[in-house]
Amino acid sequence: MTIKINGEKVAKIANGQTLEVTIPNNVVQVCVTQSGGKSNTIEVKDGEQVQIQSNKWSNRIYALYYIIFTIGLFGSNLLYKSIALPVMFVLLIVLLFILNAFQLTIIED
Repeated sequence: MTIKINGEKVAKIANGQTLEVTIPNNVVQVCVTQSGGKSNTIEVKDGEQVQIQSNKWSNRIYALYYIIFTIGLFGSNLLYKSIALPVMFVLLIVLLFILNAFQLTIIED
């Protein structure tokens, strides 16, 4: 995942990894992106810790997307193939522009 602070890429982080970033001001806007997926943007103050979690709805829609993709690609029924493409397009729009793939939250001590 790419971590963005105030809209600028500052670091990359992997699953299960912990990263400490020095922030230039007392308050910054933080978000993450990965493979077209994005997170919510939150305001982080100096000394606060942020947790990144995947969005369960996003994961379910990705799974549905790949099931429909498989049906459209390998299905022999022309009707299924003709329905699969527009449904895949709608799901892709939802995944990339409407739904956040990740959820950022500030960890309370």
